[in-house]
Amino acid sequence: DPPLDDAAWDAFVDKTTEDRPGVDSRSYTRVNDDMEITFEEKGRAHVAAYHNREGGLARLEFSYPADQRDAYALFDAVLPRSLRVQDELKPR
Repeated sequence: DPPLDDAAWDAFVDKTTEDRPGVDSRSYTRVNDDMEITFEEKGRAHVAAYHNREGGLARLEFSYPADQRDAYALFDAVLPRSLRVQDELKPR
C-alpha cells in the first residue's frame, strides 16, 4: 500500500486496534512504524504484521479457523515476525 504519514499511520493503528463488537482476545504491539496484532472474530483467528516505510505500507495478514488453533499455533508466534522490510529505498 502507499506509505502513510505520521497522522495517517496513527489513525490506521487506532482503527485497527479499536474495540469492536464480536472481536475477542485482541493483543497487539506497536513500536514506532511497526505493529503486530492478533485477534479472534466470527470464529476466525487473525494474525497480522504491518511495517510503514518510506516506500509504502507492507502488510502480512493471515487467518484460520479459531477452533483449529492447535494446527496453526506456530503461525501466531512466527508469522508476524517473519515479515522483513527494508527501512530505506534502494535504486534498481
